[in-house]
Amino acid sequence: MFFYVLSSTVSFALDPKKQISQYLIKQWTTRDGLPTNTLNNVYQTKDGFIWASTYNGLIRFDGVEFKIFDKKNLPYLTNSSISALYQTKDDSLWIGTHGGGFMVQKNHHFSFCTSVTTKGNFPDYSIEAICETKEGTLWIGTRGHGIMTYKDGLFAPFTAISEINAISINEIQYGESGANSTVWIATEGKGLFSYQNEIVEKYNVENGLLINDVITGLLLDKANTLWVGTINGVNRIRNGKSEIIKELEGIAINDIIEDKEGSIWFGTSAGLYRRNPLTKKYEVLNTENGLPHNNVMHIGTDREGNLWLAMYRAGLIRLKDGKFINYTVQQGLASVSVSSIYEVENDTYWIGSDAGIINTIKNQNVGTYSLKNPLSTDRLRNIFKDREGNNWVASYAGLLRISSDGSERLFTTADGLTDNQVRVVTQTINGSIWAGTRGGGLNEYSPSEQKWIPFTKDDGLTSNFIMGVEPTQDGNLIVSTNDAGVSIINLKTRKVSKIYTQTEGLPSNLAFSARYDSKKILWICANSGLVAIAPNNINKVHIFSLSNGFPVDAIFDIREDANNDLWLSSSQGVIRIERNSITEYLKGKRKELKTELFDRSDGMKEEECTGAVHFHKDRQGRMWFPTIGGLSMIDPLQISKNMIAPPTYITKMSVDSIVYDFPSFSENKKIIIEAGAFHFTGLSLVSPSDMRFKYRLKGFDEEWIEVTNERNALYTGLAPKEYTFEVMAANNDGVWCEEIATIKFKIKPLLYQTPYFWIALILSFLILVWLAYRYQVGRIRRQNIKLEETVKERTAEINQQKEEIETQRDRIEEQRKAISESYQQIHKVGEIGQKITAKLQTDMLVQTIYQNILTLMPVEGFGIGMHKSDENKIEFRNYIEHGELLPFHSDLLSQVNRLSIQCFTKKKSILIHDTEKYFSKNTQLKYLDMGKMPKSLIYVPLVINEKTVGVLTVQSFKNNAYTKEDVVILEALAAYISIAQSNAKSYEIIQEKNRNITDSIRYALTIQQAVLPTPEEMNRLFDEYFVVFKPKDIVSGDFYWTVNYKGKTFVAIVDCTGHGVPGGFMSMIGNALLNEIVTIERIFSPAKILEKLHQDVRAALQQEKAKNDDGMDVAIFCLDKTEEGNKITFAGAKQAMYYIENHKLTKIKGDKMSIGGRRSKRRSDTFKEKTIILPNGSMIYMMSDGFADQADLQGQKIGSNKIIEQLEKVAELSTDKQKQELEVLLEQHQRTAPQRDDITLLGIRL
Repeated sequence: MFFYVLSSTVSFALDPKKQISQYLIKQWTTRDGLPTNTLNNVYQTKDGFIWASTYNGLIRFDGVEFKIFDKKNLPYLTNSSISALYQTKDDSLWIGTHGGGFMVQKNHHFSFCTSVTTKGNFPDYSIEAICETKEGTLWIGTRGHGIMTYKDGLFAPFTAISEINAISINEIQYGESGANSTVWIATEGKGLFSYQNEIVEKYNVENGLLINDVITGLLLDKANTLWVGTINGVNRIRNGKSEIIKELEGIAINDIIEDKEGSIWFGTSAGLYRRNPLTKKYEVLNTENGLPHNNVMHIGTDREGNLWLAMYRAGLIRLKDGKFINYTVQQGLASVSVSSIYEVENDTYWIGSDAGIINTIKNQNVGTYSLKNPLSTDRLRNIFKDREGNNWVASYAGLLRISSDGSERLFTTADGLTDNQVRVVTQTINGSIWAGTRGGGLNEYSPSEQKWIPFTKDDGLTSNFIMGVEPTQDGNLIVSTNDAGVSIINLKTRKVSKIYTQTEGLPSNLAFSARYDSKKILWICANSGLVAIAPNNINKVHIFSLSNGFPVDAIFDIREDANNDLWLSSSQGVIRIERNSITEYLKGKRKELKTELFDRSDGMKEEECTGAVHFHKDRQGRMWFPTIGGLSMIDPLQISKNMIAPPTYITKMSVDSIVYDFPSFSENKKIIIEAGAFHFTGLSLVSPSDMRFKYRLKGFDEEWIEVTNERNALYTGLAPKEYTFEVMAANNDGVWCEEIATIKFKIKPLLYQTPYFWIALILSFLILVWLAYRYQVGRIRRQNIKLEETVKERTAEINQQKEEIETQRDRIEEQRKAISESYQQIHKVGEIGQKITAKLQTDMLVQTIYQNILTLMPVEGFGIGMHKSDENKIEFRNYIEHGELLPFHSDLLSQVNRLSIQCFTKKKSILIHDTEKYFSKNTQLKYLDMGKMPKSLIYVPLVINEKTVGVLTVQSFKNNAYTKEDVVILEALAAYISIAQSNAKSYEIIQEKNRNITDSIRYALTIQQAVLPTPEEMNRLFDEYFVVFKPKDIVSGDFYWTVNYKGKTFVAIVDCTGHGVPGGFMSMIGNALLNEIVTIERIFSPAKILEKLHQDVRAALQQEKAKNDDGMDVAIFCLDKTEEGNKITFAGAKQAMYYIENHKLTKIKGDKMSIGGRRSKRRSDTFKEKTIILPNGSMIYMMSDGFADQADLQGQKIGSNKIIEQLEKVAELSTDKQKQELEVLLEQHQRTAPQRDDITLLGIRL
C-alpha cells in the first residue's frame, strides 16, 4: 500500500452535487490487455501516464494501450510482484516489490535498488509504503521489518520507535502544521504512531482512540482531520479526539483519499464510499447501483478529475463526470423505456413509460405518483400540464385528466374521443386542449362547452395517425402525421392552410414533430432527415441527412435553448446545431450545418433516444431526453469543457522491423529508413477515443496532417537527409497541447546513394566500353580472314551439290505425287472417322459407314458384326446388300469354319479376290449364310484396347474388286468404327439411366415445391408481391421462405451451395431449420436466427469432423407492424436487402460471412442486424446472385447495377407488372445462352 498525495497538476474533481451513481463507469480487464484482473495500486505520474501495480508486473496506461513491464522486458527485475508506487519531488517514480527491492523510473528509464546494487545497504524486503518528507527523506514501510529511510543515496533503518522494528508498516503519511512536521505511521496490529520532533504518540484500541489496530488506510485531509481506516471501520481524529464513523462500521477499509472538491473517498470490501462535502452524508457505489465488483483495493485521481479504482478481480475502473444527469431503473424508474416527461411544478417532473406507472423526480430523487384509478394500459405516451393547473396523461387507454385538486377523469370514446389511443396532448393560446390520436385524428376539448370536437380527414386533415401537435404564437396548430407529412391548421377558420409532404419536397411523409424556432424557421423532424423551411421562402425545403453530412437520418424532436442553438433527439444520441451555422447556411456561406453529437462518451447512459416521442425543455432551460435506457438531462448553459491540454509523447519508432521503444532513441540517432512507423499518444483520460492528433515530418510534409484517434504515422521511401517528426494532440473538447513532441533523426545514405559509388560506377562503365570495343575490332578481323577461306571451299561444294539436287528434284516430284494421293486418302478416312464417331445410334451408324465407304471402294454388300459375350456369338444387324437391309443374322463362336469367326478369333484381316476358287481350296471354311455369294470380300476385326469386339466386312459381286490398299483403309476405319460402336452402346445405357434419374429428380421437384410458400400463403401475408423463381436444373439450390408467428412476419431468400440435386438437399435442410428456429425455439432476432442457423447447419453436416464447406447465403428480415410504421429488422449472410422509399433505392449490405462451412477460430464476429422504419407503399427486394451472374452469348453478366436500375424504374408499377419487366430484362440479356445458376428474386410492397 502507499499513501496518495494529490499533486498540483490535479485541476478537477467529480461534481459532489451529483449522486454517486451518476458518474460514468468504464472497466478494463484482461480482455482489454491487463495481465491480471487483480490490481494493488493505481497512480498518475506528472507526465500524465496512469501506472498500476499487480502481482504480475507493472502497468503503464495511456487510456488506450497497456504497456506491461516485467521480467521479460526488465531483465534486472528479480520479482514481478509490485507492491507500492510513489513519485518524489524530482519526478522519480519509486516502485516497491515483494522481496525484490526497488525500481526507480525517471525520464522513462529504469534503475534498480537491491541488496546487490546497494552492496547490502538495502535488504530485499517487501515494500508496503513510501512517503517523502519536506527535506527529501524517503520513509519506506516494509512487511515485517519496520521502516527504512533513504537520504543522499543511503538507506538506513529507522529505530526511534522500537515497537515497530519487526512489524509490517501499511501506510506512512507526512503532514505539516505551522513550523512542525509529523510523520504518521500505520501498522499491522500495533495501531497508529505519530513522530514529531522525536516525540512519539500512540493511537490504538487500548487507549480508546481506534476501532481496530490493523490499519489499512490513512488520510490527513485539508482541514488537518485524520481519517484512519481499519479492517473493521473508520476512525476520524480531530483535535486529539477520535470518533467512529457509524456508516462504515464493520466494513474493511482498503484506501482513503480526498479529491479537490473535498470529497472523502473510501475504497472498501463493500464498495466505494463517498463522504459528500456538501451534505456531509455518506453514499455508496456498489454492485447494486453499477459497480462491477465491490472490493476496491486502491483509489487514485488524475489531473482531469477522473477517479481511478484498482479492483480485486475486477481490473481497472474509471469514474468520470459526464455532461448529462441520468435516471434509470437503478435510480428508481419503473421502466428503462421512457416515453414522456414534463415539469409539472418548479423542479418537479412527471415521467411516463411503457410500464404504465407515473414516476416523479424532485431534488434528484425518484418517486412514484399513485393514481387513484390505475390505467388499463402500460403505454403512457405523453404528459402535459395546462395553464389551469390540470395534468393530462395521454395513454392507449384514453386521455387522463388529473385536476389541481387531485381528482381524476379518464376521457374515452364514450366521452366523445374519436380514438382511445391518444399519443399527444397540448393547449392552444385560446385555452383549448387538443389531443392527437393514433387512428382518430385530432380532438379539441373546449372547457366552456365541456365536450370533444373531432377534427379528422373528413374535416380536411391529411391523416388520422397523429405523431405530434404543436401550437404556434399566431393561433395556428402544426400537426405531424405518420403517413401524410405536416399540416398547419388555422384555428380561427378550422381549415388546413398549408401542407408539406413529399410532393412539396419532404424526404418522407413520416414526420415525428414540427416546430417554429425564434427566427420563424419551420423545422420538421422526419425519419429520413431534418427539414428546414425559412420564412422568406416557405416553398423552399432544405433537407439535412446522412447524404449531405448530417450525423443521422431519423430525427424525433427539436427544441431551442437560451443561446438560440437547436437541440435534437435521435436514434444515435442528442444533436446540437449552432445558430450561427444555420444563418450562414441559409445565406449560402456554408454547405453544412455545424453540429455536435452527444452520446455515451459524453455521459448518456443510453444514447438511443426513444423513437417517435418528444423531449422536454424545463423552466431553467435544461433539456430532458427520454431514451430506451431511462432519462438523460443536460443543461445547455452549464456544459463543462475539458480545458486540460493533453501532453503528447512519441512512444516508439518501428524501422525495418526493429522497434525503438520510448525513449530508447536519441534525437540524433543515425538510422536508415525504408519504411518507418512513428507511434505516439496523447494523455487525455476523459475520452481517449475522441482525441485528435496532428503530425508532420519536417523535410517531407509541407503541412500538418490531422487524424482522428489514429496513433501512428507511416513513411516510406525517404531520401537520405535530416528530418524532424512532430506531433501534437487535442482532447475530446478540441483543446490542443502547446508543447509539440519531436524526434530528430538522419537518414544515412546507402552505398548506391553516395557520390563515390556513382564516380566508381561511371569509370567502370567507361573501361568496360573501351575493352568491349577492342575485343570487337579483333574479333571482326579474324572473322574476315576465316570468311575468305570458307567462301572458296563453299563455292566448290555448291557446284557439286547443284548436280545432286537436280537429280533429287525429279525423285522428290514423283514422291510428292504419291504422298499427295496417300494424304488425300488419309484425310478422307479421317473425315469419315469423325462422321462415324459423331453417331450415337446404331442404325444411323451403319448407314453412315456404308455411305462413306462407297466413296472409297466398290461395295455391293456391307455389314458389321458385334460380339455378344452373354450369348457367345457375332450378331450382324442391318446388313446391307445393294442398298437394302437384309434379315438379322448371327454366327456362333463355336462355328469356327465361318470367315467372320476366323477373323474375330485370330484378330487378322481376310482378303479374298475370288471366292469360288478360295472355297474350292478351303473346303472346311464357309461363307456367311446371308445374301448372294460375293466374288470378292474383305473381313477386318474391330478391336478396342487389344480386345476384339466385332468384325467389318465389305463384299463385291466382281472378282479382284479389292486391293491391299483397301484393306489398309478399312483397318484404319475399323478403329473409328470400334469406338463408334462402343459409344453407341454406352449412349443407350446412359439414355436409360438418364430417364430413370430424370424421373427421380422430377419427384424431388414435387417435394421441394411442397415446402415453398404457396400463393395462398403469400397472399394472406402480403397484399402485393411477386417471385421470380427459375431453377438452373429441375431442382433448385435456391429457395424462399416465410412464416408469420406471434404477429411477426419473417421472410428469407436462401442461396444454397450448388444447384440441382445437391442444392435441393441443402434447401430442404435450410427450410426445416428455419421453421424450427422461429416457431419452436422462438428466436425472433434475424441476426440470432442466422447465428443459430449457422450452428445447426454445421451440426447437420458434421462439419466439425468432415472437411465440408457446404453452406448457404441468406437474406432475412422481420416485419413488425408498429405505430411508427413498418419496422423492418434485417440481417444478411453474404446477401443484401434493397428497399425503395420515396422513389429512392437503398441497399443494406449483409455481413461477409456465410452460413455453414468453416470460420476462422480467431474470428469472433457475429451477425449484425439493422432496423429501419418504412411507410406503407415502400418496396422491399431480396435476390440470390443467380440473376446478376447470368451471362449473355458473349459471356457478359447482367450485373447488380443493371438490376438496381430496373428496380428503380418499375418500383411504382404493380407487382405483377414488375415481375414481367424483370423477366423481360432477363430474357433479352440471356437469349439462347445457358442458365448459369439458380435464380430467385422476391419483391414485396408494404
